Amino acid sequence: MSEIERQKKLIKQIVKQLSGEVDENIELVPEYGIEGDGYMFCLQPHTRSFVKVYKNQNVYVLGELNDGKSLLIYTTCGKIVEIDADKVYGKDFS
Repeated sequence: MSEIERQKKLIKQIVKQLSGEVDENIELVPEYGIEGDGYMFCLQPHTRSFVKVYKNQNVYVLGELNDGKSLLIYTTCGKIVEIDADKVYGKDFS
């Protein structure tokens, strides 16, 4: 399976998870957060432009870029953007 196909499958699973249609046989996609308050501008790779992304929201990691220095994430506002890995923190489910 190619990386793009894996990401498409992961995005479909995230959307189902956000809408409450959780398949009990599949493990939940872990949530992460963006540090800080306010907003920041992140690169949206498919449009090659910078978009406004609000901090302190839930995001889901789709993959690593640049040897782990940046991440490709899906935000709860529906954007797929590239962000520095040190700006994202893991959330604990417990």
